[in-house]
Amino acid sequence: MSKKREQEELYILARKKIERRGFYIHLGLYLVFSVILAIVWRFAGKGFPWFVFPVGIWGIVILLNFLGITVLQGRRPPNNRLQKMIELKVGKMKEAEKRKGKERESQRPKKT
Repeated sequence: MSKKREQEELYILARKKIERRGFYIHLGLYLVFSVILAIVWRFAGKGFPWFVFPVGIWGIVILLNFLGITVLQGRRPPNNRLQKMIELKVGKMKEAEKRKGKERESQRPKKT
């Protein structure tokens, strides 16, 4: 496999990992704040369930985020921050591959 092709594959894999991590953080925050808003509503007198509006709108945003990392994956150009994060992740992935290669070399039985 050519060096350029390997670089592209590492870039794509790094971008997927970063976007997936961002989605899970977003989803976790959504769940936590949804519960908090429901608790506030519950203890504020259980009137009109106003919390469904922010939870519903945020849920739509979560859905769009999910579609962005699955269906529309890689179709939009990365912004500067994402580009820097991808470059750091690619560097870490290359270092991890080098370490694995060295470990494999050290584990091979030496021919005498």
